[in-house]
Amino acid sequence: MRYVKDSVVINPDRDIPLLQQVRNSRFVTHQQLFQFMQYGGFDDRRNTFNWRTSRLLRAGHVATCDGRFGTGSAIYRITKSGLALLEHYGQFTTILQSNTDHLPHASQVFHSLELNSIHLALAHKSLLAGWHSEVEVASFNAISRSCYRKDYDAVVEVWIGDRKACFALEYERS
Repeated sequence: MRYVKDSVVINPDRDIPLLQQVRNSRFVTHQQLFQFMQYGGFDDRRNTFNWRTSRLLRAGHVATCDGRFGTGSAIYRITKSGLALLEHYGQFTTILQSNTDHLPHASQVFHSLELNSIHLALAHKSLLAGWHSEVEVASFNAISRSCYRKDYDAVVEVWIGDRKACFALEYERS
């Protein structure tokens, strides 16, 4: 099958989870995003991941952040086009959507990257049973009658032996 030149054909099983992770992280380094895709079982080959990411960048669904943040890696964020694509595939959030006036601000980069590090550390230790990002928590709070007390940075489920424990995470950089 031939596709229109310069078109991007979306793979719902691989591209959509990548876009969801970028949206839910707000900001994520190239290395962190690769680790998230490995952890989720979506992409375990670096070359394929690099190709997929560059394709989504060229299509304007994700963007790199301007500026130097000392990470030695590109830092990605979702675009309105990426949010519209997620919505097309049924992946909505109420607080971050394609008609949102303001996308996450670069002042949140370090906070987001450090939360990603906590998320990945729990995953690598096989302690993580579930992670709901601030985007997901705030969206849940906006539409639910039985909401959380506030828009936490994350709501996390971890394994303690053979039982799950759930806690709200507030991360302060100070």
